[in-house]
Amino acid sequence: MLVTVSESTELETTKLSELDKQQLAIQAEKYTSNPTPDIKLRIFGFIAILIGGLLGAVTGYALSKIITDNIFLEYICIIFFAILTSVGVAIVVSLGMQARPEWQDSEKKTKTI
Repeated sequence: MLVTVSESTELETTKLSELDKQQLAIQAEKYTSNPTPDIKLRIFGFIAILIGGLLGAVTGYALSKIITDNIFLEYICIIFFAILTSVGVAIVVSLGMQARPEWQDSEKKTKTI
């Protein structure tokens, strides 16, 4: 039974057919499924973030060696680029993890056609 509120603030009830109930259940299952990705995928994402930070630190070190010989500025460049690249990789990883269920749905649809 579906309850709707009209402008007169009275509750109206609408009887749903079995087909409508099934469609609502399918939609509810789609949006309430477990959003947590598989543990292997999370470990892969974490490793990708670490590798991105490491490569950013190497880039910062190389850039600081080109620009200056001041040790303080070298450390600042290393830390800045490591954080910058790891945040960038983290954004890409999180977007990929969020989009993965949609990719799986589209793969299932193309396999059934």
